[in-house]
Amino acid sequence: MSMEIHGLDILIPSLNEAKNLERLQQSLQEQEGLSLRVILVDGGSTDTTQQLCEDYSWTFVSAPKGRAKQLNQGLPYIKSDYFLVLHADSILVHKKQLRDSLDLLKEKNKDKETTYVGHWGLIFDRSTEEYPWAFRYPEEKSRQNRRYVINGDQGMLFPKDFFEKELICFNEELPFMEDQEIAERVYQKGSWQLLPHHIKTSARRFESEGFHQRYILMAMMMGLYWCGIHEFFQRAVGVYKSQDQTQKLQLWPFFKVIWKVMKEDYGLVGSIKGWYKIGTYVRKQSWQLFFFFDVALREELGEGRYPFLKFHDKVFHPLTNNFICNFINSLICFFYFMGLLGPYFYVLEKILKSQDRDYAVKS
Repeated sequence: MSMEIHGLDILIPSLNEAKNLERLQQSLQEQEGLSLRVILVDGGSTDTTQQLCEDYSWTFVSAPKGRAKQLNQGLPYIKSDYFLVLHADSILVHKKQLRDSLDLLKEKNKDKETTYVGHWGLIFDRSTEEYPWAFRYPEEKSRQNRRYVINGDQGMLFPKDFFEKELICFNEELPFMEDQEIAERVYQKGSWQLLPHHIKTSARRFESEGFHQRYILMAMMMGLYWCGIHEFFQRAVGVYKSQDQTQKLQLWPFFKVIWKVMKEDYGLVGSIKGWYKIGTYVRKQSWQLFFFFDVALREELGEGRYPFLKFHDKVFHPLTNNFICNFINSLICFFYFMGLLGPYFYVLEKILKSQDRDYAVKS
């Protein structure tokens, strides 16, 4: 008896990713047990992306630049019952990864009470051995199904009918964060399911921009986004674009944007309310500090054990889930980010710029 062959559509947003597409294509070619159909939605590439699509027999779709816009342009091309949103710099690690994942999700979705959307745990594809522990923390965190943890780097495997009825499309209002936004809507309408195996994603941004700088910016963006301070993203578009081409990420320009938003868009009373929301959000994310200790002590604790996280969920969270702790946390967040981190990066980046100028003059 021949094995049943499932069909799966893969939706890939891309912009000048020809080098990574070659590696992705190789990992897709190695997949066994199902038929694949790839739709690449391009945002205006100037490299060989379109030619590669022709060589690979992928469907090539042109779209306005912007990941959410590109994904929405590709949705009408989806024909299978399930489709996978995959980043161009991702690599699958097992020959039956898609088949095993699709089988699991279909089995989970036999129960009509809850609809599951799938994601994988991450492994960072690194070119250096720097910060091995620092990378291990987000890798292990990506295997959690908790709120505000899941993003597009992990891949998103959707049932088509659930997406069309409940999610409809990706949010194009903001220039980024479309993956976290739709991840939250999945929580509201269904549930997330960790899929078998892992997915490799490029660590290029962490390595080129600086691990700590990148991680701090991600934390700031997540907090501001989920607290509804969307003016930051509108004002930060130009700053974010200018950072794309820099060797090391400069954070002071983003702190300047926060000050500007608070002063011009919110005023004193609005800023106090905004920081209270941020403090509340950070307090709800306190589980990550306890998770940090579990990961740091992994060799002593053994795989799959989270005693600190369990203590947070059973003891710490119930004790701190109140107005007073939210207010205290708001003050801590304000003074830490705006009174400590902001000035620190202002001075650091001033020194680095001065050193670069001196080096250029001597050269």
